[in-house]
Amino acid sequence: MWTLRYTAEAIAGLYLIPRGPAAEVTAAIRALQRTPLPDMAGPEPTGKPNTYVLTVADHAVTYEVIEEGQIIKILLIES
Repeated sequence: MWTLRYTAEAIAGLYLIPRGPAAEVTAAIRALQRTPLPDMAGPEPTGKPNTYVLTVADHAVTYEVIEEGQIIKILLIES
């Protein structure tokens, strides 16, 4: 299972989301621990190496996959 790491900006963004949608976003982020790499209906590459955007409940979660150490770094969560 992959390890989740959050930047301060991502945590601040998560706290700005209302409770119901925040639960959906959190569940989607936790699901990345099992399958962090994009598939046909999942996250889209951002153009930066190993960085993807996942849209959940009208919120964008930008994250980086760090193969070494199996880390998913949540960079930003925004509306």
